[in-house]
Amino acid sequence: MAIRSSLSFRPSAKRASSSVLGWRKNLSIFATVAAAAMLTFGATQAAQAAIVSDPITNVTVTPADPDQYSQLTTTIDFCVPNSTQDGDKFTLTLSQYLTDLPTGFSLNDPKTNAVVATAALSETTPAVITFTMTSYAATHLDICGTAFVKSNFNNSEVPAGTTVPFTSTTSFGRSFTSEVTPTGAIGNRANANKYGIFTRSDEGRTNPTDFLTYHIKTADGPFDSSVVTDVVPAAEKWTFDCATLRFANVATDASYNYLSETPATPTSQNCTPTSLTVRWGPQVDLHHFEAFVSVSLAAATGSASEPATFKNLANITTVVGSVSSNKAASASNMQSSAGGAGSGTAVPVSPAASAPSASPAPQTSPAGSSAPVAGVSAAAGSATPVAVAAADSGLLDTELAYTGTNSAPAVGIAAGVVVLGAALVVIGSRRRRVS
Repeated sequence: MAIRSSLSFRPSAKRASSSVLGWRKNLSIFATVAAAAMLTFGATQAAQAAIVSDPITNVTVTPADPDQYSQLTTTIDFCVPNSTQDGDKFTLTLSQYLTDLPTGFSLNDPKTNAVVATAALSETTPAVITFTMTSYAATHLDICGTAFVKSNFNNSEVPAGTTVPFTSTTSFGRSFTSEVTPTGAIGNRANANKYGIFTRSDEGRTNPTDFLTYHIKTADGPFDSSVVTDVVPAAEKWTFDCATLRFANVATDASYNYLSETPATPTSQNCTPTSLTVRWGPQVDLHHFEAFVSVSLAAATGSASEPATFKNLANITTVVGSVSSNKAASASNMQSSAGGAGSGTAVPVSPAASAPSASPAPQTSPAGSSAPVAGVSAAAGSATPVAVAAADSGLLDTELAYTGTNSAPAVGIAAGVVVLGAALVVIGSRRRRVS
């Protein structure tokens, strides 16, 4: 009896209490690790965006024969794979000859006005346009769209009568080229001239101050004197900013191409918000005088407004000996514009399966017959997840880089590792207590 008593094992109340506390501690550890793993995998899945694989199908620049100082339209066609997700991007480097480009725009579904993608343009030369897909991509299939950018082009590098290739290149190295041959008389560069240049990419849409700078040049020398007179047209809403007025003596080569400039001082000047008069003295051969002045609007034109056109006319009188000639030099600047549309097929949402009804009491079936499966209704048995249906029908495309959405295998493996680790912790703890 003494031996049997010594071999019997009865855990004390203190030991049992310690065992319960140990189990609770292990369960707490397990819950914490599992929750952390779920949060980690969930954050990884949501955070990863992808570069859409070569979605741009065509780029054209039109018209092929624009007038000098007119605008060109760059049209961009694209279709994205069905695996595209919110935040995925693709880019296009535009032609280096395009100038005065907008800063960005959106592409909307024409039927619902939902934003399909947004576009942002860099202020580099050449400009790079970046398209970013929205949540529209996660709820639609077969998404295609067309974007357009209407802007000026560099008239010096693309002169009238010269055919120049305008090439746009995707980030995957695919190029699209349109031949452009401007029309119109080149004009005599030795003559007086005026032109305007937008000073910022917003072109007066958001900032009305000094949004445009006019260049007013005299004829090339030699001449005895010259007078520049410029008045703000009655229909225009801009005014001269006289504080920005400066002058230069510009040297050219024999073809009247720009070589260099130095500061110059006119014989007299008079500037008001609505008028400008500058008087120049003698000038030598292959040189001309130039005035630079910025203009401001009373209010910004607004980002959503139609593109505005700003016009001006300067009269430039040149005196050579006893001969006086007058040149009316005009300038016209139109704001750039951009936009587009996109659309896709909405992913159908499967109706929610109804809750299974209570199973009837099992009944004995006649021999040879099959008993119904309890607890599974016809609706529940036939419901098919949308993603699976799309995959079975071949709609899901695999061209898109990994976005973190097909992570079920990885998450399953990770969850198994977490459970196994927690089990080993519990088993190890119990072994230590028994020993």
